[in-house]
Amino acid sequence: MIKQIFLRFGSIIFAGFVIIVGVQNFGPLYSADNSCETGDAKCMEKMPGMGMEHSEHMKGMHQHKESQDIRNPVKKTPKNLVEGGELYEKNCVRCHGKEGKGDGTVGKALRPPASNLADNKWKHGSTDGEIFNVISEGVTETAMSGWKSILSEEDRWKMVNYLRCFAEMKKSTYQCPMHPNVKSNLPGKCPKCGMYLEKKRVKKGEDKEHKH
Repeated sequence: MIKQIFLRFGSIIFAGFVIIVGVQNFGPLYSADNSCETGDAKCMEKMPGMGMEHSEHMKGMHQHKESQDIRNPVKKTPKNLVEGGELYEKNCVRCHGKEGKGDGTVGKALRPPASNLADNKWKHGSTDGEIFNVISEGVTETAMSGWKSILSEEDRWKMVNYLRCFAEMKKSTYQCPMHPNVKSNLPGKCPKCGMYLEKKRVKKGEDKEHKH
């Protein structure tokens, strides 16, 4: 009888140890190829009206039909892009990094890690509306929380426009119209005159080595 009690007690302690170690070392069940961060039907319960089966959401990159046709009402003017960048710098850079590569000081330690916004691969859809929806609603079971109660609708659309700039960094540069030597990888203002930098296409063979 005493032996059985000790065996049961030992099994409980071992099971608890496995659970604690597993959580500490591996975090939530997650695969880089699996865009369903919960791994069960719970994600579908939290994301109603998606227009897809749970198995489809598990496959990786997918579309959110209820959001993909929403048009971005904010134009990509130099001013709006800079304001979007300021919002990103204030709210997102700690996780996603200065150039959107998911290498922020906090983002690298997250499980799942912060998304790379510079590779032009959008797990939850690549249209402006779908990106806006992720910013607004967040992604369940990740550190990506929704911002609709914090940022105005216009500010969230400005963020969408700015996020698009990360994937264009190798193809475009931003230059001051008054001081051509002032260039940046991303939208910004000229430190000499304060003018908004204007987008220029990088020609083949042109030197693109500069930092913002």
